[in-house]
Amino acid sequence: MSVRKREVQHVIAKRTRESVEEYLIQWNDDGQPEWLGIEDVINYQSFSEKLLELGECVGSSGHSPVTNTIPI
Repeated sequence: MSVRKREVQHVIAKRTRESVEEYLIQWNDDGQPEWLGIEDVINYQSFSEKLLELGECVGSSGHSPVTNTIPI
């Protein structure tokens, strides 16, 4: 494996991890961020529903970054 390929994979993995962590935060009633519990994100369906509630699910392409589906 070339050094360049490893660098690209590392950047992609890092960005993916940061994106997922970003989505695991919700805002409580006081306007403060709080982490969702693991039970909220184990199931992709409940996770994407939670993201839809947060208004973060649809990207500029109209696809969900979590399930890669187009919301109905």
